[in-house]
Amino acid sequence: MTRGSSNVSTSHAGWSRRAAELLLALSLLIGAGVFDGAGATVGPAAPAVQGWCILGICIPPPPPPTPVTPPPAPSTDATHPFPAAGWTLKTSTDPRDEWYEPHALKGSVYVIGDSITAGASARLHALHPTWQINGVIGRNVHTLPTMLQYRLNNGPRLSKVVLALGTNADAAWTEADFARVARMVPSSTKVIFVSTFRNPKSWPATMPYYERAAIQGPYSHWMNHVASGRAHTCVVPWRQWATKHPQMLSDGTHPTSPAKVVWAHLVSTTVTHCS
Repeated sequence: MTRGSSNVSTSHAGWSRRAAELLLALSLLIGAGVFDGAGATVGPAAPAVQGWCILGICIPPPPPPTPVTPPPAPSTDATHPFPAAGWTLKTSTDPRDEWYEPHALKGSVYVIGDSITAGASARLHALHPTWQINGVIGRNVHTLPTMLQYRLNNGPRLSKVVLALGTNADAAWTEADFARVARMVPSSTKVIFVSTFRNPKSWPATMPYYERAAIQGPYSHWMNHVASGRAHTCVVPWRQWATKHPQMLSDGTHPTSPAKVVWAHLVSTTVTHCS
């Protein structure tokens, strides 16, 4: 072999060695998910705080991860006493929310209720198109002061208010609470409570407190007692009717379609004749 050919062989050997190292480096990069072999980035860089280089190919340090802000915890309202000084009204424009309050605060008769009111609202509206009817599925009795206060602050003067809450009970709610709600409106405003009912066979004491039938009797008794001590206050006898016609309730609580008509007429008649 000549000297020239020896140099060529040495050169080829050196090039082959560098080529092999380069291929090895590229394979490492591809395996790390940095390049796809054609120079395109295909995935996150290998975890590293500092950049690194092989055979003149340098990988910069990855950008710091974008901080992820966790979503806010769902709103829960565990406090349900009557509002004290400085309290803030909590309302919603979502009809599925128990704090829902319609924008159109019109009319002098306001009905606040839960799923029973919501289910019979079309029948009641047909009888009284000018009444403001606010019924929401699952609305708890402890929302009553807030909903009423919001309406008193944001609408025309009420001549009558229908309080159709209590089917969804609250362990802290008492007769004094019903009485205080009645005192929130002027003495000339007529207050109409709607008595409540759950069938004990469908809603026994083993159910969560707010669904228990056992509390519905005391609630209705308290309504009648408050009404007896305040002028211009009446009670819709829904409990009496439902007790006699339990087969008219789809689940021991909610009225069937014919019973919704009865509920609406009982409310209408009581409001009309309440003096």
